[in-house]
Amino acid sequence: MHAIRPGFRPFLFPIVRYLLLIWCSVWALAVHAGTISYAVDFLPTGFSVRNTGSQPAYALTAWTLDATGWWKQGRVVEGDPATLSPGAEVRWSRPPLPPGIATAIHQADPLLLVFFDAAGSRFAQVAWRVPPGAMASPLPPLPVKREGSALVIDVPAQAAGVVATSAIRLADPGVVRLTRPFAGHTPPPYPARHVWKTGAAMRFDTGQGLRGAWLVHELASGELRVQIVPDARTTGSEQRTRWLEWARSAFGWIAAACAVVGALGMVWGTVTLRRNPV
Repeated sequence: MHAIRPGFRPFLFPIVRYLLLIWCSVWALAVHAGTISYAVDFLPTGFSVRNTGSQPAYALTAWTLDATGWWKQGRVVEGDPATLSPGAEVRWSRPPLPPGIATAIHQADPLLLVFFDAAGSRFAQVAWRVPPGAMASPLPPLPVKREGSALVIDVPAQAAGVVATSAIRLADPGVVRLTRPFAGHTPPPYPARHVWKTGAAMRFDTGQGLRGAWLVHELASGELRVQIVPDARTTGSEQRTRWLEWARSAFGWIAAACAVVGALGMVWGTVTLRRNPV
């Protein structure tokens, strides 16, 4: 058994402290942003919305479709939607749809929740009183492409079973919106219904932020299917230059590499000083 030379163990403490300092610095880089999400309960004469996220939502509004297919804002019955803290709840009422409404998207009765985060960015979430099915085999999702700020859906041969498509979306004006005062609530864009037998492609604007959309497909069988088109860019990325975006993702690895090199250098220096004392 080899004995540890006197004085070697105390010299390890600065190295341990150095490694802990570097580790804490790297760990601090992984800052997790809060989330805003909702639990929705549909009631006979309305619905309730509870914030199940970790961050408050501001200026929350709830929109349902009226008989003409336009979004109509719900009336608040209980709670304060101006600032909805985590765990808080708001209740809305909505008038019943008149009988005889046979539009497919009315059958699903979507609820569009529009809200703002602490930075002033506008977001939306969708809930369904009668959830449509998710897009699945043998019917593949319709191909989607972007042309500038527009979202374009072509008519593929394999999607012959799709009769019409309605798009639920919320155009994102981009970071320019954050430089202006809050202008109040504007109704979401009309969920235009596109009939595919016309042979034309479906096109609608998603704003400079390249926001995604919910596509509600009506099949020839009468069923509904939902295809979610994700956002084309991470929210907030347009506020940063490309080099800063790269540096943000690479800085963690750079810091970790520096920590390893620094630790090895200190160990090498320790061994060298012990072998060749000054």
